[in-house]
Amino acid sequence: MPTVWLLTLLLAFVPSAFAQTDATEDDLAKLQADLQNLEADLGLVAPDALSPSQRERVERIREEAIYLNVKARKHQEAMGSEGEGTGIPRDEVRDLRLDVSDLRNELRPHLTRAAEAEAATTIPAGTELELRLEESLSSETAKPGDRFSATCAAPVLRGNRVAIEAGSVFRGRVELVDQAGRGTDRTARLLLVVDEVEYQGKSYDVAATVTDASERLETGLGSEAKKIGIGAGLGSVLGAILGGKKGAVIGATVGGTGAILGTEGNEVELPHGTILRLRLDRDLVLSENAR
Repeated sequence: MPTVWLLTLLLAFVPSAFAQTDATEDDLAKLQADLQNLEADLGLVAPDALSPSQRERVERIREEAIYLNVKARKHQEAMGSEGEGTGIPRDEVRDLRLDVSDLRNELRPHLTRAAEAEAATTIPAGTELELRLEESLSSETAKPGDRFSATCAAPVLRGNRVAIEAGSVFRGRVELVDQAGRGTDRTARLLLVVDEVEYQGKSYDVAATVTDASERLETGLGSEAKKIGIGAGLGSVLGAILGGKKGAVIGATVGGTGAILGTEGNEVELPHGTILRLRLDRDLVLSENAR
């Protein structure tokens, strides 16, 4: 019958029209930042401050994050390292991020704020931070003066508070580029300078040296407080499935001047998602309008 035929034809297009959209790697990185910030908050809350229901919510969040990790790993195994998508519906990531946000809002009144009245927070020179590169950089195409951005991959703690949350935006520029095979040296070089951080809607000058470039987040850098108790390990649940493509930055080393060096004859390739480890060269002073 014509009606049945028409319905059959329409239904054939329903799956593509209503198909779940996969979360991107950036979506997962934002979720990981949220989980790390929640872990940091839980490490600063008094042990007896959480209600039984809040403890249950923490564990549900942990279980859901582990579940998403498993789904992503199975997708990677099925599709291979070059496969597209993450295997995780974007809606599931969004819902978990909302759960984390709601719980963090509930925890805020319990956080100790002994330094709340201070005019500024100082993160001392020598502090190490990890940033996640938000675009790809290559010594083959980059030019001095090119700007780039990166997000803080792990929260930075000072004393009894979170000074810089995971996900905060840092910006920098390409200072120097040497392509492979140019001049008398076949070693490619890419010198990156991080010179700015966005904090609570304001921009602050940064002076920092890149000390390492890798695919994976190592966590724990820039922290003065142990992440213990109920939130332990929460922020690293998704870490293993994030980062550049396998082998993308293997062979890249950082020289004494902070330049990232390629292997002989090869360009320096830093894919989107590369983790840059920084060391502050001078104190970073942030105005204190606590979150």
